[in-house]
Amino acid sequence: MIDYNIGWIVGIIAAIAGAYTAFARVYKFGPFLEKEAPTSPESTETPPITNITETMPTKPDLSPTTYPKATLENFLLAIRDFEGKPGDQNYRLNNPGNCRYNPTGYLPIYGKVGRSPNGFAVFSSYEIGWKYLTRMVEGQISKHPNWSILDFVNNYAPASDNNPVLNYANFIAKRLGVSVDFKMKGLV
Repeated sequence: MIDYNIGWIVGIIAAIAGAYTAFARVYKFGPFLEKEAPTSPESTETPPITNITETMPTKPDLSPTTYPKATLENFLLAIRDFEGKPGDQNYRLNNPGNCRYNPTGYLPIYGKVGRSPNGFAVFSSYEIGWKYLTRMVEGQISKHPNWSILDFVNNYAPASDNNPVLNYANFIAKRLGVSVDFKMKGLV
């Protein structure tokens, strides 16, 4: 006689359903055809880390060969993908760029931002974390338009934090179809 553990079976079914939901959201089919509006937290407490299947980005991941050109969005997607994949810290913390927590505070548009035990920002939703990454990169481009991709990475993910700066810059450059010397002001 075979003894089936019902909890184990239910867990597998839940995992499959979660994967389907995430896939459907990313590729916009099924019940996820409408774009969801980001939510703004009202609480002053540290925001909870939400279920990753509810916070997946709405744009599909593109392989390096399908990135059409050097755009800001493709640059941001390359940062996100270098920092991790679904299930990694940058997704769990709703922080696609794995940005460190800023002790001086955040603009009200980001709501209450928490701090992870290892010093990274925890945003209340993936959309808010994406907005933060976007505005942070736009600010760096505005301040330093002549920085190359390598210059940006040297500042954003320095070797002093044990980051593989050249690998990181090469990863982004390859995604954009440019060299690591490409000037940030060239992102359209």
